[in-house]
Amino acid sequence: MVKYDSEGLFSSDWTDAVLGIRGESLSVEKKGCALEGNCICSSNKHCAPKKGYFCRRGLVYKEARVCRKSGKHNATIMHAEL
Repeated sequence: MVKYDSEGLFSSDWTDAVLGIRGESLSVEKKGCALEGNCICSSNKHCAPKKGYFCRRGLVYKEARVCRKSGKHNATIMHAEL
């Protein structure tokens, strides 16, 4: 950042957190935060289980956790995986 903004005119704690600069993080863990892009899902509450979205493994990258919409039949199975 110093190279482009040596005097820090275009930088603040908030922008650093949004951009993930200097170890800052703008992660807000609350119900539905992963659907809003404010956190990475690690449990179903980060998605929206009441709306049918559950925290699941990625389809391609298995280590990833993503919110996916599912029908009622799969909801029980998904809950058991977590």
